[in-house]
Amino acid sequence: FSALLSRASEAMAGAAEQAVPAAVDAVDELRDAARGFLLLTKPLEPRPVPLRQVLGDALARWEPVLRLRRIGVERRWDAELPSVVPERAALEAALHLLLRNAHDALPHGGRVTVQALIPPDGGIVITVSDTGRGFTKAALERFRSGLASGRRGLGLALAGRLVARLGGRLEPENATVGARAVIRLPS
Repeated sequence: FSALLSRASEAMAGAAEQAVPAAVDAVDELRDAARGFLLLTKPLEPRPVPLRQVLGDALARWEPVLRLRRIGVERRWDAELPSVVPERAALEAALHLLLRNAHDALPHGGRVTVQALIPPDGGIVITVSDTGRGFTKAALERFRSGLASGRRGLGLALAGRLVARLGGRLEPENATVGARAVIRLPS
């Protein structure tokens, strides 16, 4: 009986060790969603923001978490990126949601790349890509229809609304390997 009780106690301790990080992650995700929805209700506070700084800060927040999961991070942007007039908080929140999606798509490691460039026709293009499983057809359809259901899809839908608030658009797509979310902002 003692051995059985000991095994049961060990099993419960193991379950608790797995449940606590999942609960913390769920609370973080809810906090991020609430912050994003709150940003949608506030008036924009336009002011020039160094895009390199916004990208760097968003990645700095996620890099330790990504590295714990053996996810490599690649930064690709010119030192000459311009300042962005749209609100910093909305762009940071959208990037954060996209980085969370990339993190969730790579439970066993992989690579996340954040790229920013100025295309010849103007504007700014920011791409967050990962080497995960890619978007499901249903997820892309929900995004295009403006519907998010359950936990999956909410971050992408909210990121899309935050980008739209900045006068841009979010274009999620599957890459040859993994997924890619392209933010297109006006000049």
